[in-house]
Amino acid sequence: MKRMIAFALAVMLAFGMTACGDNTSSGTQSASSASAPGASPLIPDGPAPEINLITGEALAEGLAAGDRPVAVMVNNAQAALPQRGIGSADAVFEMVTEGGITRLLALYADKDTVPQVGPVRSARDQHLQCAMPLNSVIVHIGTSIYAENLLNQYQYSTINGMYLGSTSFVFDEARSAAGYANEHCWYTDAALIAAGMEKLGLSGTGASQALFDFVAHDAQPVVPAQGDAADVAFSFSDSGAVTLTYDAAAAKYLKTAYGAPQVDESTGAQLAFDNVLVLFTDIKLKNPDDPNNLVTDFAMSSGTGYYCYGGKFRAVTWEKGNPEDPLRLKDENGAALQVNVGKSYVAIVGKDREGTLLFGGVSPTGVIGGAVGASGAVLTFLGRFLIGTWRIRTAFWVLGLLMLAVCGAGAAILENPEQPPRETAKQKRGGGPAPKRPRDYSVKEMLKTNQYWLMFAVVGLATPAVLLFSPIIVELAQERGLSQTAALACIVVGSVFSAAGRLLMPWLSDKIGRRYTDMLLLAALCGFSVWFIYAGSWWVILVYSLLTFCYSGEAAVIPAAGTDLFGQKNAGINYGFLALGMSVGSVGFPLLARCFEGETVRHFIAIAATAAGFVCLWFLKPTQGERL
Repeated sequence: MKRMIAFALAVMLAFGMTACGDNTSSGTQSASSASAPGASPLIPDGPAPEINLITGEALAEGLAAGDRPVAVMVNNAQAALPQRGIGSADAVFEMVTEGGITRLLALYADKDTVPQVGPVRSARDQHLQCAMPLNSVIVHIGTSIYAENLLNQYQYSTINGMYLGSTSFVFDEARSAAGYANEHCWYTDAALIAAGMEKLGLSGTGASQALFDFVAHDAQPVVPAQGDAADVAFSFSDSGAVTLTYDAAAAKYLKTAYGAPQVDESTGAQLAFDNVLVLFTDIKLKNPDDPNNLVTDFAMSSGTGYYCYGGKFRAVTWEKGNPEDPLRLKDENGAALQVNVGKSYVAIVGKDREGTLLFGGVSPTGVIGGAVGASGAVLTFLGRFLIGTWRIRTAFWVLGLLMLAVCGAGAAILENPEQPPRETAKQKRGGGPAPKRPRDYSVKEMLKTNQYWLMFAVVGLATPAVLLFSPIIVELAQERGLSQTAALACIVVGSVFSAAGRLLMPWLSDKIGRRYTDMLLLAALCGFSVWFIYAGSWWVILVYSLLTFCYSGEAAVIPAAGTDLFGQKNAGINYGFLALGMSVGSVGFPLLARCFEGETVRHFIAIAATAAGFVCLWFLKPTQGERL
């Protein structure tokens, strides 16, 4: 009786009328639980593969082809740690539920050897979409209303503690006495799961499919070659940081959560995995207008990510589609990714957290991005080659030495320009006019002019046309129909066009003037920004490259324009203050864009900003009385 009362209290606390959006219906079994025994329309008929479906390994003794795996929803709140039984799981999926808190889906290929596992919590539809395609026996206590609707839609029977209670779950009295909340004290195991299956009439066998496209279990593993991933660190939320550190001796990734090793209470061992997958997708609130409903909505159709094995990583894409469709991984060429056999950890993370991903403390895009900023296409190719051939640290050493050699050679041959002639004694005595020099403005004097603030605005207003899109250009190009390899051409071709703009536009400004050149470039940026909204497929590369041409050309003209306006003597520091406009724009406009949802807003911001920059140039007048 005490356990039943505790169970009722746990249900009221954890799955009742809370902000988490759990289903609150009670008294009768759900439509999903009342469906035909063992019904699962998700898996096509056919012979079961002769491998462990979750690890890709050869079938262990006692595990038969055609046996259904088990998927258990496990609490991952810090207050519920440590968990039991997850160290024995063949695969673990981790995703946020509400308020940035994550929950685990633990997969076991052999239902007859599931250890005591838990604490068991309620199911979410995003986790179910990873378990249902495998024809898993799903074990949980309660659901969100969205998960309940999903199960009902597909008539998928599960072992739900809301209806089975002590038949399939046990309450840990000692853990409760130690101060754990009741919802953190419910567990299950193989015998309890079997009892629930018997009561519901669920079959333990049925057609299924492998979790991934595995490398043959008797073949050599395939180690990714894109870069070093001795440490994989990222965060699901501000409170959900995760690190997986590669232990070369054990050939495993060891998991850390909440700043400490995540261990299995039953064994005391730290969670260890052979494969690590960090996949990104769009995550938002299902009901953003309801401040009390924090249930998350996952876009589970496709996305990008990274696969890590053996201390190395490679970029991947993934596809899933409908809830009943399996998760499928592809390499950078669009071919099916061969995942090595072994235990897998899969994190599905919001795109907004992609910037938190670090491999050995370095962003996976950091080297390439730095190479593009340094010298465009050439160093982009070189950077990718170096990372693929050696470690990231070695790549940085090579690039650094290359920069040192180039810059050192440049410094050795650089000569000061010819200085204007000095006044002769005769000129000083009034025997002739001294050469005319433009006025040299100090910083203080410059800041008091309208010309400075107009140029400051022009520099800042030009930034969103390119900088709002450069961090996402590869992803955007893929969304508009290009493969990952083709999308990377945006970086390369854009870099070439950027270099061309920096060379050609200053030359043009010498011919027609700085002001007219910048007006031409701002007008072009505005027009190409409009075109960019509608650009698809290969047109994305062209339009983005034209934008980089104009933006880089405009940036290259600014130093000369600053000298024309404010003189040569203080040109260095004066240009620094002009360039502050770029810093303000590159920070302010992305923050502005984040206030709105949708990619289209970025385009409209770019159009409005470049149009405003053109107006500023229209009112810009020279300070020296000569043509600008």
